[in-house]
Amino acid sequence: MVWRIWPGWRLSVLFLMVVWILGAGVLVHPLEGMAQKAERVAAASSGGAPAADALARIVEGAKREGVVDATLQASLTPRGVAAVQEAIRKKYGFDLRINYSPTTNYPAIQVQALTEHKAGTPPSFDLMTGGESHILELAEAGAIERVEWGSLLTPGTPPEIVAFGGSGLVVNTSFVGLLYNSKAVRPEEVPGSLKDLANPKWRGKVLIPPYTSTWMTQLLSMGRQPSLALVEAILKNGAAVTTWPTAINRFTMGEYPLVALITETFAHQVKSRGLAVGFRPLDAAYVSQHIVAVRTNARHPNAAKLLAAFLAGPDSLKIWQEVASNPNFYYPAKSSFDLGPEWQRIRPWLWTQERLRYKSTPEVQAWEEEIGRLLTRK
Repeated sequence: MVWRIWPGWRLSVLFLMVVWILGAGVLVHPLEGMAQKAERVAAASSGGAPAADALARIVEGAKREGVVDATLQASLTPRGVAAVQEAIRKKYGFDLRINYSPTTNYPAIQVQALTEHKAGTPPSFDLMTGGESHILELAEAGAIERVEWGSLLTPGTPPEIVAFGGSGLVVNTSFVGLLYNSKAVRPEEVPGSLKDLANPKWRGKVLIPPYTSTWMTQLLSMGRQPSLALVEAILKNGAAVTTWPTAINRFTMGEYPLVALITETFAHQVKSRGLAVGFRPLDAAYVSQHIVAVRTNARHPNAAKLLAAFLAGPDSLKIWQEVASNPNFYYPAKSSFDLGPEWQRIRPWLWTQERLRYKSTPEVQAWEEEIGRLLTRK
């Protein structure tokens, strides 16, 4: 038998070998890369070297900075801040001075942060607090830093507290529902829906808030016209519009037996005073989330990250609950507050990115403004 050797056989063999090698590389290297990535993730999530190194760098940086300027919830109070400082000293072995500015006005803090960011001026605060919409809007504007929080969180911190792709951490939460005087209203008669508040039975007995964002959590699923008609009917039934702190004062003095769309924090506060009260969900069991976020170009970025991770972690739960009456939905087994059987097995309603983006469309903004005009009677 005679073998015929073609002139280009050497090139053909070389070509096939190159193809085989490249093909093997395509098959092997991604798997190897995925394995390495999996190892890094596992190490970070299980307290491995990468996680420990990242946390150590933040701790050392915070120690050098020595101070953090933070605007935090007014409910934390100076006493709570002092407790946080002492807990950080015991945990990390150094004193971190927290320059605490209490806030009850998230929109104002958001405007300040956005104005400073656009002007390129140093942030007034290293760490700020806001609601869901405030933090997401600032993140999309670049005014707050997206952080890889995984390696910085204390063991036992639920991963769900990381908000909007690392834009912040949820430090506490609060269900919104209906607060009622259980001596004046029997539990079986308590309204279970906003529509019930338009019933003549409750004429002049209900306090409602002016906060349109809170109203929209209940009204989005209804549609524009039905929701406007409902708000108008509630107002015509004698409901009084007032802020939450004022509502609580009038409620505790016995002026009104019902406060609609108020957070559970106030319910816990009045319960702690020995008042006979109940708290139940309405149409949507909205969970408001209070989120801390690190400002872009913060002057004390390491201290801000360390404080944020601590405030969202299990070590600060007792401080939030005892000092501020602030629970955290993401720590269900560790809450010292009992909402009662009405809240068992409910499906919480959250402001997701998709819902917030829908809320920011011109059509929904106009709808929300109409709600606001009804509530303020303008």
